[in-house]
Amino acid sequence: MNGKIKILWFCSDRFTGQKTRETGSWLHSMSKGLIESGEIELYNITQGNVKQTARDEYLSINQWVFPKSKLNRKGLPPKKTVQAIQNIVAEIQPDIIHVWGTEAHWGLLTARDIVKGTTLLEIQGLKFEISNYFYSGLSAMDLCSSIYIKDILKPLTSIFGRKISFKNWGNFEKEMIAKHNYINTQSEWVRITVERINRKAVKYNTVMSLRDEFIVAKKWDIDTCTRNRLFTSTSSLVSYKGLHVLIDAVELLVKDFPDIHLNIASSLDYGLRRDGYTRFIFKKIKKKGLTGHVNWLGSLTAPEIVNELRSAHVTVVPSFVESYSLAAEESMFVGVPTVASFAGAMPELGKHRESISFFQPGSANMCASEIKKILENDTIAVKLSDEAYRSKQDKRNDKAIKEQISIYKDILNKRFA
Repeated sequence: MNGKIKILWFCSDRFTGQKTRETGSWLHSMSKGLIESGEIELYNITQGNVKQTARDEYLSINQWVFPKSKLNRKGLPPKKTVQAIQNIVAEIQPDIIHVWGTEAHWGLLTARDIVKGTTLLEIQGLKFEISNYFYSGLSAMDLCSSIYIKDILKPLTSIFGRKISFKNWGNFEKEMIAKHNYINTQSEWVRITVERINRKAVKYNTVMSLRDEFIVAKKWDIDTCTRNRLFTSTSSLVSYKGLHVLIDAVELLVKDFPDIHLNIASSLDYGLRRDGYTRFIFKKIKKKGLTGHVNWLGSLTAPEIVNELRSAHVTVVPSFVESYSLAAEESMFVGVPTVASFAGAMPELGKHRESISFFQPGSANMCASEIKKILENDTIAVKLSDEAYRSKQDKRNDKAIKEQISIYKDILNKRFA
């Protein structure tokens, strides 16, 4: 061993030199910082759109990309895949295995001792918690209106199917949490949830790293933003992200701000691939006469998101549940006046009407009211901007990297104690 700590990641990202369009992705910054520290030897196992297992290297990160495969009733991939993973782990002999998230099957491998080694389980989203919010803010008529051809042909793509799928996967998530001795969390909201399931585990607090583009971005300026432009971003359109609430809020605001525009950064499917909820949103926009007030930007790279943030008058995060909300954190770091629902972990991001403005989850009236205060009063906008920017400057990546290395070292010390 060369003195470096050998860390094996199981995560959703394949590391390349290409600019990712996955809104909110931040593991690239974390991996780069760990490598540059000189203290970590990093490996990565992930899955992607490949026909057969691919092995490559990026920034000295050796990584294996497995084809996406159907899981069995126990939540596991085919035996051939499991055996290949076991062989890779035996070859690497990592000091620590770091499983990023419970949304995929990786944590089941370590929870069931199929893959052996000291493991740190990272909690990101919790599907069993999210499943409670799929119908939030939607009437029975709305839910019926969200059913389209794709949802009939593929029921699991509907709001109803996704809710059931998330709830069922939650049993596996709880198993992962219960059977790991070291758990990393990103918010107090998550830690409280984890504590209910596993009191004995050693729990750590992740310091989220931001992508470099946000670290070096110029602060938002009231004099250079586009007046009455709103911005929101999400990796995909799902009901618990609350976009339907924001659309209702825009309808209320357009009466006072006829030139208001909402820019939405999100991946979109087209034609028969488009799911019912997305079609419901498009239909809602058209029915309310807001087509000319809503712009769809698609998925954006980090530099493109920064440009949108600095051009916006207000960022809005209308989610019904968030385990952290990197979208809100990035917005505040750039100093954009930010309005968010008082839901999940988001209340931990700042103080109401000081560094961020909150509204009751699901309330279009309250959402519109908080946005209106900012749009019509530059003093409020600048105050929110300055305080958000000031409060986030201590969360630069060097702190996140040092904290993550400290966590790895603490686990090793406990293992050898």
